[in-house]
Amino acid sequence: MYIKNIEQVKKSIKDCELVIRKIKKEIQSINKNNYVNQPWLDKELISLPRKKIDFANEYLTYSNKEIFFEKPEDLYLWLIKNNAVEKLFKALDKFAPPSKVILPNGELRGFQTAPIDGFSCEIYIVIGIDKKGNLRAIGGNDFFQSDSVIYKNYENFWEEYDKSLNGKFNKLEGIVKYSKNQGLFDNYLLNYADDVMTFSNIAPVYLLIIDSIENQIYSDLFPASLLFPFRSYAAGKDFGEV
Repeated sequence: MYIKNIEQVKKSIKDCELVIRKIKKEIQSINKNNYVNQPWLDKELISLPRKKIDFANEYLTYSNKEIFFEKPEDLYLWLIKNNAVEKLFKALDKFAPPSKVILPNGELRGFQTAPIDGFSCEIYIVIGIDKKGNLRAIGGNDFFQSDSVIYKNYENFWEEYDKSLNGKFNKLEGIVKYSKNQGLFDNYLLNYADDVMTFSNIAPVYLLIIDSIENQIYSDLFPASLLFPFRSYAAGKDFGEV
């Protein structure tokens, strides 16, 4: 009986070793994978917009909405309804290209986008539908925290943007900053964005939806940060003297 248990233990140890080797190979594969160059496009990586879209998709699959404690944000329901999810992540891929976050043991933990100037630049993205019914997405990553430029016209934003020859940058900057002043971005989130940028050096993403067909305006604010799911940070922990 004792010997039999020993054999079972040995088998369990071998099984664990196989699992550990498999995990190490997966980590090496992740570190070398092509999507490392475009992490926003990978659906397995965790980010706030991806989590909110996943929740919205789950919410839409149930006929009985009473089982949910809260409703998804309208912005993400709009993105799904108008097939604009891919637009969002392509915009993030272009305007918020992240750098790798490497643990001390060499493991790739995730990605984050620092402000382009190193300390204060913000990322603005506007997605919407113009009056011709075209799905649009514009953005940039070289905006600062100032109220010098304000553009107040939601209704004709896309038309005015197209007509502007040299002022497209100002139109985008102005409509986002006007939205800030109008309270479209929650004050708590605005303060959170300041803290994240100041203390973590992660650029904030200001996302605005302007639907000229349905006359809908939505907004959200989140850090340009992505993480791998179910990845323990214990392997990267360290302590001692140098």
